[in-house]
Amino acid sequence: MTTKDYQVITITINGKPYQLSKNMSLASCISELELSVPSSFVAIAHNGSVVEASEWKIIQIQENDRIDIVRPIGGG
Repeated sequence: MTTKDYQVITITINGKPYQLSKNMSLASCISELELSVPSSFVAIAHNGSVVEASEWKIIQIQENDRIDIVRPIGGG
């Protein structure tokens, strides 16, 4: 296997760098990194744009992408 066959990409999720073994969908990225992200009551921004849950399987993650996951916090 050459380095051309195996390319690691680095992305940022909530300010923390993560490495992925390949480009993949946003949904696959969340699953591979074992992030617990319910499709309801959460907002995800991909490179500054909010993405609807129905688009998580469509959006393709690329090198240097920035993902922000925001969950509401209850209080009083």
